[in-house]
Amino acid sequence: METKELDLDEIEKIIESGNPSGFLGVIETSYFEFREKPYYPDNEHNTVSREKSRLELLKDFSSVANSGGGYVVIGLKPKLDPSKFNLEFVDEVKGVKQESIKLQSWLDTLSSFLTPSFQSGFLNYGFIGSKENQVFWLKVPDAKDIGCYPFILNKDQWVTEDNSLLHGRLLGVYFRDGAENKHLLSAEKIQESIAYTLSGKKGKLSEQSFSGLEAKIDQILALQNVSPTKTLDLESKKKDILTRFSERLDQDSDFFYLIAVPEKPVSVRDFWLKGENTLYELIKDPPTLRHMGWDLHTAMSEYPEPKGTAWESTNGDRKIVYVDKDGVIAVGGTIQEFLDWGLNRDSTSDVLNINAFALVEFITSYFNFLTAYAKKFVQSSLNYQVYGGFSLRLNKKYRLVFTMGENGKPAFFSQQSNEIDQNEWDFGVCSPIFENSTQPFAANLVSTIYASGFGYVEDSPPYLVKKEKSWVINEEAYTKAS
Repeated sequence: METKELDLDEIEKIIESGNPSGFLGVIETSYFEFREKPYYPDNEHNTVSREKSRLELLKDFSSVANSGGGYVVIGLKPKLDPSKFNLEFVDEVKGVKQESIKLQSWLDTLSSFLTPSFQSGFLNYGFIGSKENQVFWLKVPDAKDIGCYPFILNKDQWVTEDNSLLHGRLLGVYFRDGAENKHLLSAEKIQESIAYTLSGKKGKLSEQSFSGLEAKIDQILALQNVSPTKTLDLESKKKDILTRFSERLDQDSDFFYLIAVPEKPVSVRDFWLKGENTLYELIKDPPTLRHMGWDLHTAMSEYPEPKGTAWESTNGDRKIVYVDKDGVIAVGGTIQEFLDWGLNRDSTSDVLNINAFALVEFITSYFNFLTAYAKKFVQSSLNYQVYGGFSLRLNKKYRLVFTMGENGKPAFFSQQSNEIDQNEWDFGVCSPIFENSTQPFAANLVSTIYASGFGYVEDSPPYLVKKEKSWVINEEAYTKAS
């Protein structure tokens, strides 16, 4: 079945049509939650089932409301779509019996366990479809529109009679992250921060606790500036990142980019936490070959910031590092005033220069970062699809200039390539957790850019060296250049 993603207006049109078959193939999103079976928050026969159902109801409703509102539809059977990061889509209209929809019980649960109290007047609902195959829909309002932002789950101790269910760590604020409910601000974090402050302890745990709290608050604020967006497949993800880079980087410059997309989403624990051994610290202080090289480092005053569902780190408008919650890793660097190393300032030619030494170091720094990320946060042989290229917004004519020798010193005669003939590539699949795989992959990527991009083919490609029968980046040339 071909899957699709609908916006809010398209979801409403299906409901207005009264035909639930319109939901077939539709992917779950931040504003469209669907279930095959109803919630059972008053199940008298099974305590565990009742408590789990209560939690699902509270998380679904509060997260959708806190994220701008949307629809919950019941009676639709889900299936996973592997081409879209295993997101659920509607595989079949199963229908639901009217007597199984205990709306008043749901309202009682929402009223009792959410602050502010969720009122019945907040909801619109109904059935659509034939009597034998009807589904139930609920329209969840935007919490801001009804003056209840944010809804907070106010009960934290979900202990059953036989003590068989999770308890604690549940109170807090929930938001939608794509099709998932995310616990972005918990009572546990707030309480921990306050307790350590009142006790006068100033150790690393206290600092890290506050850093995590601060990051989550930053993320909540960042999410408020993001409209519900459609879930992205690989091509859409690439397009979205390039649009983002075009907006962030110098408008008077072309830029080079690399994007690595995992074969399935990566879940990084404590993604928004700041402090020692966190993703934030890796982005803030990425691996480098030398001091003041063409790497991913940014100015000390420009720390990583949460932007929607990603961390972003920029160095003015010259380079950008992007890491999102799906595990997508992307970087961009301008040609003008960064990768051209001043080579075009006095040029009168309409063919502009790119410093190959700078470009290769930037590529190397990217793959060293990708490897460090995979080893620390992925810890498995997950494959990444790697894209890259030059976004040529201003000038279409470039060539590579090889200004440095393999000894790290300026070349006596600078070699030049032909004019650029290809400016974007799908470089294939890489497993970054294995350095002995990543290093040859990076070297092959450089060779591909040399040959197919600029028509530059040599038996010994500049800034590459043979190591155990494979070409790798000649990192020694960069350490010597420092």
